[in-house]
Amino acid sequence: MATLTVDPATIPAGKVSFVASNIGALVHEMVVLPLPSDGPGTRPTGADDKINESQSLGEASRSCGPGAGDGIAPGSIGWTTMALRPGRYELVCDEPWHYAAGMFDVLTVQ
Repeated sequence: MATLTVDPATIPAGKVSFVASNIGALVHEMVVLPLPSDGPGTRPTGADDKINESQSLGEASRSCGPGAGDGIAPGSIGWTTMALRPGRYELVCDEPWHYAAGMFDVLTVQ
């Protein structure tokens, strides 16, 4: 099983900066999505073994730019800043097979 851990798991609403550290041996990413009504880990994967990112609110990558990123290399970090409203969000790694392997966690914004 792969892991993605959110710390802290509850934050105040407003402008949020995420720093994602890749301590693994593979390229990873961190995509912020609204939590699905079925709960975490329930998104279907497609033929490419990735989820649909059309609801993405942003992602941390090594380019640290807006839009789709280019992953975070092993041993490095990526970051992104966005405004989040109160609610629950699923933070995921959407490299092929990673979401299905358990790379997701939940963030609560109050």
